[in-house]
Amino acid sequence: MMTNKILKILLVIIHPENYFLKGYIAMIQTSKIVNCLFHEKQIQQKIIDISEIIDNTFKDDEVVLVGVLNGCYPFLADLMRSISIPIQIETLSYKSYSGDNVNIKNSDNITSINKNTIVILVDDIFDSGRTMKEITEYIAEKYKPKDIRWCPLVIRYPMKRRRLIAEPLVINSDKWIFGYGLDNNGFQRNERSIYTIESKK
Repeated sequence: MMTNKILKILLVIIHPENYFLKGYIAMIQTSKIVNCLFHEKQIQQKIIDISEIIDNTFKDDEVVLVGVLNGCYPFLADLMRSISIPIQIETLSYKSYSGDNVNIKNSDNITSINKNTIVILVDDIFDSGRTMKEITEYIAEKYKPKDIRWCPLVIRYPMKRRRLIAEPLVINSDKWIFGYGLDNNGFQRNERSIYTIESKK
């Protein structure tokens, strides 16, 4: 095991602002290990698969992708570039309070949704589903689109959901994950792969 002094020297030599290395060193020092859960190539292939389904399923529809901030940024950017049919892009954010409803923010800026629109909610991860359900009900009531579908990149545990566009990447655990939009204490959303943090045995 490398000493703390050696780890700090490596941090300075490689790059003083390398946040991934900072996080990795911090996890080593606190008895944590990092494993790559989904590699960049897996993620990009999944995006191609999802985009092909959207192209084929909604080629005759008016489609609006609504990104759920902040985790959607890399997924939304790569997905929209991979889709061939004409689409529009909107975003919204939310704040979740324990025991209360989800507070939707920035929704007044949305102008592209109407009764003929297929809304596709794009998010980084689908956990319990409560947040996505609340956002769906909000958009349905306020904008009354033709349909609302869900497009998370990652989902915890396999589940059948009528609104899912395609089968996302699946993680069968409650372990903390980060990268590619998912944050690690506010950092590392910019990692190209998705990692999981585990305690050392």
